[in-house]
Amino acid sequence: MQDKQKPKLFLEKLFDLLESGEASNIIQWTVDKDAIKIINRVQLIRDILPNIFKQTSYKSFTKQMNLYNFKSTKDESGFTVFINPHFTQSSLNLTQIMAEKRTIKKSKKEDTKKRSELQQEHEQLKQKLMALFKYQVTLQNEIKTQLEIHKHLQMRVGIIKKCIYHRKENGLKRRRKIYNFLNSFFTHLKSSVICIHLTFTEIRSKISNFES
Repeated sequence: MQDKQKPKLFLEKLFDLLESGEASNIIQWTVDKDAIKIINRVQLIRDILPNIFKQTSYKSFTKQMNLYNFKSTKDESGFTVFINPHFTQSSLNLTQIMAEKRTIKKSKKEDTKKRSELQQEHEQLKQKLMALFKYQVTLQNEIKTQLEIHKHLQMRVGIIKKCIYHRKENGLKRRRKIYNFLNSFFTHLKSSVICIHLTFTEIRSKISNFES
């Protein structure tokens, strides 16, 4: 029993297509036979991709070419050209191309991992910044509250000072009134005592004269 024939790789199909020249009006080698030129993109999408490469979009084709490390550029006529030094008419080094493909995949995997790690770090930093922002807002609110309390206390202190001042003034006024009252009272009392003394003196004098 014969072994089943191994399916051709994408690059092998592409190389055979270029070598056959059957679709040279759509895709072909460049003049130097060291790169691939796309002549008619519309026909490539319509006829070549679905029938040979089992693809339905030009984007998928270019993605596949990039995966095999082909570099895309434009020639002087504006045609798209794909270049890979290991894929020419005189040299098809599939081993090297596949090795580069694995390297590219590994590099992309590492890049994806790094992007994931960076994204995770970014999210962590974002959360920390949000927490700091909330803490800042809380501090600002607390400072505002403390300033309002301080302002209220200053007002209360001012009111208390005024009350103390008025009480002192009222106390002084009361003491002055009491002093004036007592001074007037004792002055009047002294005058009354003198008058009484003079009256008794006169009475005694008259009694003495009467006895004589």
